[in-house]
Amino acid sequence: MYIEYEIRQLNKNGEELCGDNVEIVKNPDNTVIVLSDGLGSGVKANILSTLTKKIASTMLSNGMEIEDVVETIVNTLPICQSRKIAYSTFTIVQIFDNNEVKLVEFDNPDTFFIHEGCLTPFESDYTNIAGKNIKISKFKLSKDDFIVLVSDGLIHAGLGGMIKLGWGWDKIGNFIQRNAIDDVDASVIADKLLFIANELYQGNIGDDTSIVVIKARDKRNLSVAVGPPLNKNRDSEMVDMFMHSPGKKVICGGTTANIVARYLNKDIHVILGNKDLSVPPKAVIDGIDLVTEGVITLSRVVELIDKVKEYTIKKTNHGMQNIYQLYGAKDTAQTLLENTVKKIDYTPENPAEELACELQKADKIKFIVGRAINPAHQNPNFSVQSGIKLKLINELKEKLERHGKEVEIEYF
Repeated sequence: MYIEYEIRQLNKNGEELCGDNVEIVKNPDNTVIVLSDGLGSGVKANILSTLTKKIASTMLSNGMEIEDVVETIVNTLPICQSRKIAYSTFTIVQIFDNNEVKLVEFDNPDTFFIHEGCLTPFESDYTNIAGKNIKISKFKLSKDDFIVLVSDGLIHAGLGGMIKLGWGWDKIGNFIQRNAIDDVDASVIADKLLFIANELYQGNIGDDTSIVVIKARDKRNLSVAVGPPLNKNRDSEMVDMFMHSPGKKVICGGTTANIVARYLNKDIHVILGNKDLSVPPKAVIDGIDLVTEGVITLSRVVELIDKVKEYTIKKTNHGMQNIYQLYGAKDTAQTLLENTVKKIDYTPENPAEELACELQKADKIKFIVGRAINPAHQNPNFSVQSGIKLKLINELKEKLERHGKEVEIEYF
C-alpha cells in the first residue's frame, strides 16, 4: 500500500510563523510523521515545535526507543523565561511496511482513525517517561483507512463565536467520518477541515491550527510518452513499453501521438475550445488518458508544478463556496457542518494545467522519452531551442522528486 499524506495549517492571527510544526520522514521500512505544538505562539512556539519534530523524527528513523526520544525532547527544549517551563505537545505516527502503526501522543488532541468508513477506537496504554504521561497505541492499517492528526487550534475553532464551546473532538470526528467515503483523497478531507476552521474563526484565527490527513491506498502510476525514438525501428518497442506500463497514460507531442495511434490502429481527434489560447489544444485517442502538444505544454507544466497544489486548494475552496451557495445558505460553515459533499471538483483551464494535476496526483511517474529532434525546433524563428525537450523532462523530474514522487526515465 501507499501512504498518502496532506498537511494544512493556519497561523494564529498576527503571527508570521506557525507555532505548530509537521515533519515527515520516509525510511526504507517505515514512515515517521510528527505533529508538534509549541507552547504559546509565534517565534518561541515555532522554535519549540521545530526542535521537537526534528528530535523525534531523527531518533525514531534511526531506530531509537520512544523512551529515549521523549527524554531527549524534555532535556533539550529551552526553558521559557516567563513560564519557567519547556513544553511542546506532540503526536508521532510510525507506519511500517507491514502496515503496523505505532502511535505516540503527548497532550495533543486524540488522533482520529477511520476504518471501513467508521470512526474507530483503538487500544492504548499510558506510560510515564521523564515525568510526562505518554499515550502509546498500536494497530493495523488497512486499505482506504484514514489517520487524522490535529492541533488544538482545530478543536477550539469557533470558540466563543459561531460555536460557543468550539467545534470539539466529537463533532470533528463525526464530520471526518461522513466525508471519508468512497475513493475520496486525503487532500479533500484536509481541504474541508481547513476551510471550515477558517470559516468558524471568521478569519480571525485564535490559535495555530494544523491538520495532517493520512490515507492508506493503492499506489498511483502514471506513464508519459514524450517524443519519437531516435531510431524509427524502435517505434513499436516504445509503444509496447508505454501501453504495458501500469496506471494512467499521457502522450506529449503530435508526432508521438501519431506513432501510438498508428500502432494501436486508433483515430486522433483534436479538441478545440481552450479558455487559455497560449497553450495548444489537447487531443483524444481511445485508450489514452490525456494527449497534449509537446514542448510548449511541457514548458508551462514546469512553471506550474511547484504551485499546482496551492492552485488546486484555491480552486477547491472556491468550489465549496459555490456549491453551498447553491443551497441558498447564508452561513457557509454551518451548511458545511450539516451537509456532505462527496467530492469538490474543478476543471483545469488548459491541457498544461490538466497534465500538471495528473503529475501531482501520481505517486510513481515513468517518462518514456524519444530523443529524436523535432525539425520545427531547429527553426531560428522558433522560440524554443534545440534539445529543450530533454532539458524540460530533467527539470520536471527534479521538481517532482522534491514533491516526493518516484520518477523514472526511459530513453529511446
